[in-house]
Amino acid sequence: MLHYKGPAKIVICMLPVIAVVCTLLLDGWAEGASDHEHLHAAAEIEWAALLDTLKGIAASGAVMLLGGIGLFTSFIWPGSGAGEAPAGVVRLERWAAAVMLITIILSDTTGSSAPLKMGAAAVWLLFALYQRPRPLAAGVIKGACALALLALFHLEGANTSLSAAAGAFSGVLLAVSASVWLGGGLSLYVALPSLEEQGETINRLFSRFAKASRLALGGAVVSSIADLALRLFAAAGQADPLTRALLPLKLLFLAGIAWLAFSGLRRWRSGGDDRWAIRLFRFRQRLRFALSLTAIAVVIAACTPSPLGSVLRIPQEPVYWHVMGTEAHMSLRLNQNRGNEAGQRIRLDVWLPGGMGEPAMVEVALQHGDSRIAVPVAFKSGGPDPYGFEGFDKYSYEAAGVYISEQGEWRMTVEVTDGERNRHSYEKTEVIE
Repeated sequence: MLHYKGPAKIVICMLPVIAVVCTLLLDGWAEGASDHEHLHAAAEIEWAALLDTLKGIAASGAVMLLGGIGLFTSFIWPGSGAGEAPAGVVRLERWAAAVMLITIILSDTTGSSAPLKMGAAAVWLLFALYQRPRPLAAGVIKGACALALLALFHLEGANTSLSAAAGAFSGVLLAVSASVWLGGGLSLYVALPSLEEQGETINRLFSRFAKASRLALGGAVVSSIADLALRLFAAAGQADPLTRALLPLKLLFLAGIAWLAFSGLRRWRSGGDDRWAIRLFRFRQRLRFALSLTAIAVVIAACTPSPLGSVLRIPQEPVYWHVMGTEAHMSLRLNQNRGNEAGQRIRLDVWLPGGMGEPAMVEVALQHGDSRIAVPVAFKSGGPDPYGFEGFDKYSYEAAGVYISEQGEWRMTVEVTDGERNRHSYEKTEVIE
């Protein structure tokens, strides 16, 4: 039998999480295409959406992980009388803080709340990197940062209705509860080997963790039941069948997590004369499994955002428009903004004959009824495109903002003037849902 040590065990336990992510995010994404260029561009949209989703899961997951670690190092561990926090937990906090800051920077640089998110993440990273003479004060500050980040993730773009407030509060409560299990449980798993055979210290540590876990479990159950009720009774038509089916599954995972953790604590206390190493091994086995279930529940929650408490998501499906010509090619992609922020992201790609240079002028406009909106696209990159059209150079433009505020029929126009003053005009009518 193979025996794995250290991080390898955690990686192996997380394999089910990876499988769930792939199943939830990739299922049903395949699209038909009439030609290679259409398939290539459509695939770019899908992979970009997948990357955005993964970055969002990484950022919110890191916040929940750090919230639990902060609770453990500032309140649970000091109360056990075990001295300074173990080096492994300190390293875990530093890595998680760095991942959180990086993913926030990569996933949200244009939103109105981006500076607040980055500031809170930077403060946490500074506290994680440097020793604090007063861990309780540091814990309070880090807790405030965690609550601020969780609130920003769930309240961004929310409307002001009562159902919106209920949906947003449910999401924040679930995230806070999950942070106790995810970050606190992982910290406990990492810290236990450093205690050697300090039975009384471990008992005090378990007792404090159990109290926090029971509160977290209650919050998670209340949040999940409220979310389920909101979806089934108030917004049944707004959620797809897969989303509604995942909510009871989340409750099932919560029940499994609670059973594993609390049965593990009971078995530890009733271990009798069993050797300390055997008792610790059994408990950590159960804790590993519970952590895996917690991570899966977090992914499910991230993949089933509440339709209540969010702005109207327009467009519900990405819009792709591609035109091939003899002297120029054009593709335009329109997606929802990242996270729960209102608005859209637009990417325009233009292919011109090689060596002609960047277009002299690019204009994009959207029209709905008598309202015409000019989209200020900004140049991002340009030059040879070895994986695109042979003999053409590719030039990319992007824009982000609230351009489409209601559903219906929209007319999209693109005007491109090349370096030789040739004008290429494109027009299409799209029904936005």
